[in-house]
Amino acid sequence: MMTNTLLIIEDEALLGAELARYFKKADWEVSVVDSVQKAENHLREQNLDPLVVLSDMNLPDGNALDLLEKLKPEIDSSEWIFLTGYGSVADSVRAVRLGAYDFIEKPCSLDRLNLLVEGAARSARAQRRVQLQTSAQNSQYSIDSLLGSTPAMAALRGMLRQG
Repeated sequence: MMTNTLLIIEDEALLGAELARYFKKADWEVSVVDSVQKAENHLREQNLDPLVVLSDMNLPDGNALDLLEKLKPEIDSSEWIFLTGYGSVADSVRAVRLGAYDFIEKPCSLDRLNLLVEGAARSARAQRRVQLQTSAQNSQYSIDSLLGSTPAMAALRGMLRQG
């Protein structure tokens, strides 16, 4: 069973605390950071791979969409939901283009937000299952799974590795 890990990126301390409290009650393992830089450190250095990232779009030190764009290649199995303050259409379009799960305007009801987060979690879990199956299948056919310890087999494995 995958742990329900949620990273909240929100610079309004009260809202961040309220969201954290709400999702902890719903059995999420919650981390809260209040800037793009802290979020990046958290995701990179603590090797945190949250199922869902719930992020304010505009933060004091930048736009969270830039962070998603930068980190997407490294953390492609997290689903991102953005909280937008004043419904910037350009940002919302960009969020979708970058593969965000969804976005919701603030203020929003916690129930509606919870439905989004649950949906995003289901999506992230499904993606991770596919990735696990794919890597299991690939390792089944890896070069090291070629049997035989003769010099010819060793040479074949060496050639395949260079290929």
